[in-house]
This record gives sequence, structure tokens and C-alpha cells, in this order.
Amino acid sequence: MKTILRILAPLLALAMLFPAPVQAEYAEGIEYRRITPAVERLTDKPREVVELFWYGCPHCYRFEPKLENWVENKPDHVGFERVPAVFVHPQTGRPNPKWALHAKLFYTAELLDIQDKIHGPLFERIHADGKHIHTSGQAEAFFAQFGVDAETFRNTINSFAVDGKLRRAIELTRRYGADGVPTLIIDGQYITDGPMSGGHDAMLGIVQQLLETDPE
Repeated sequence: MKTILRILAPLLALAMLFPAPVQAEYAEGIEYRRITPAVERLTDKPREVVELFWYGCPHCYRFEPKLENWVENKPDHVGFERVPAVFVHPQTGRPNPKWALHAKLFYTAELLDIQDKIHGPLFERIHADGKHIHTSGQAEAFFAQFGVDAETFRNTINSFAVDGKLRRAIELTRRYGADGVPTLIIDGQYITDGPMSGGHDAMLGIVQQLLETDPE
């Protein structure tokens, strides 16, 4: 035993002087992947995180509290923006009507400057209360709860501005190469989601890891 200890002692000392390199917790190509070509950033901050989501997605609903906590505590140099995902039918090229409607609700609220008021309650209505919004009439009644009259709602949701934002959301969903939601995009260069990363906590861990590295 003493002989073994005499042999191991120098090796242990060397290990303390030259510790093994710490490997990254998450690896490119496994828990996240590169977007090629990279997509332009949506904010004017040095670093950026974008969430693709859908109001009808239960995973997005469960992820929302974790994401909100991260947004509230993120560094000032990191921009954040939500983009409502809108997938298109591979054969017809037409957007999914439910996803498109919810995207238009998101942008209608944005233009009416009440997005912070309706974002959480819309998730709650659908997932906690079980009251889905599939029609413009249902959406109109929902917005009325926040002081938006019928004419204002119709004029806004049917406006060129909302239509343009919808088309932008469709294009971004395609260019990011997303497979589902919730999905996070870091600096327009990397993408991760729940199945890829292993869960919602891992998604935010990947964000933290990538933001701690120098941007390319």
C-alpha cells in the first residue's frame, strides 16, 4: 500500500497543478445546432435571444414562467424578442390557420400597445381555463376585456401592418429552421428546443453557456 501511495503522490500533485480542462456542459450538434446561414438579429443589443412560441402550445405555457424569470434577470447587453411561430403546409405553402391567427393576435396587441396586458392572460385563458381562440369573434371578445372596442380590433387585426408582421413571422420561422415550439435562437446563429436540449432548464442553460462565450 505504501508503495502505491508513493507512486500516486507525484501524480496527484501534478493533477492539482494542471487540472483537466472543463468540458462544455452542452455541445453543438447535440443539445443545440448552428443556423446556416445565420439570420440577422432583431434587436440592437450586442447579444440576443429570440423565442419562437405559440399560444396554443402547452409546452410554451409551462416554459413561460421560467422564461419570464430569465428575461427579468438577463444582462442589459442581451436583447430579447418573442416571435410567434407560424409553420406552413409543405405542399400548399399555406400557413397553419390557428398559428397564423394567434400570431396576428400577438401583433395586434403589439400595435395597440397592450401586449404586456394580454400575453399572460391569453396563455391562461387557453391552458388554465380551457377556452381556446379559434375565430376572430372569440378574439374580438377577448380583446374587449382589455378595453379594445370591436371597430379598433377589426381595423388593427386586418391592417397591412399586422399582415406584414405575420409574413415576417412566417419567414423567420422558416429561416430559423425550427421544428416546433418553444424554441430559442441565440444571436441568430444557434437554435435549441426542448427535445434537442433535454428540457426547458437545459434550454436556458444553453443560452447561458453561449452568452458567456465571445460572439462570432
